[in-house]
Amino acid sequence: MGRTSGPDVAGGGCDEVVVVLGAEVDAAREALDAEAVDIVMAADWADGMGASLRAGLSHLLSAGSTADAALVHLVDLPDVGAPVVARVAELAGPAVLARAAYASGVPGHPCSSAVTTGPASRPRPPATGGRGTTSMGEPSSRSIARTSQAVLTWTGCSDLSPRAAAAVVAGN
Repeated sequence: MGRTSGPDVAGGGCDEVVVVLGAEVDAAREALDAEAVDIVMAADWADGMGASLRAGLSHLLSAGSTADAALVHLVDLPDVGAPVVARVAELAGPAVLARAAYASGVPGHPCSSAVTTGPASRPRPPATGGRGTTSMGEPSSRSIARTSQAVLTWTGCSDLSPRAAAAVVAGN
């Protein structure tokens, strides 16, 4: 499975690290054995990334976490390290949805969500697609910002992750 993002998230200033698993559970658990992370299963992972987001935020809400914001980082971004996580985390909060931006302002990860107003605490929208949703019919960061009355803030991170910025430019 290779390296995990847990150390980057913790190194970027996150006090709690929750890893949501779905596909390839056994291999992922093995790779995470030595890491100080909470592992959460997303039983409906095949429904899209929103399922993992809901599982992770629901875990924070039910586990008694004191976090008011959660930083979302994807496992398949090896060039996005602790400095990018720290820059986004610095802006994150209950009233601010922060997101990394690369190459001419193209949005990327990590991004944040308010724990108490994020998708886990609202009913799941119908998977209809269209404006304000992702390709899987999940709410986009802009629509979450609108409905939660949070401010959506993008912060430039190309200087901290040149390969990630180059991949965005190349359309990967």
